[in-house]
Amino acid sequence: MINEKKYQEEVRSVLCGSKRVTVRNLTPVCAKEEKIKAKTRINQTLYEVFSKYG
Repeated sequence: MINEKKYQEEVRSVLCGSKRVTVRNLTPVCAKEEKIKAKTRINQTLYEVFSKYG
């Protein structure tokens, strides 16, 4: 079975000088558990980096 990730898409167009620039932001849609697990992993990594160099 292939695990397909779903993404929420946000599209914005702005004028930059005389040109139109389109920015497409894709945010993964995750279960609450996955978000908590990712946040914990990021926090642990940041703690290790800052405690090493702080």
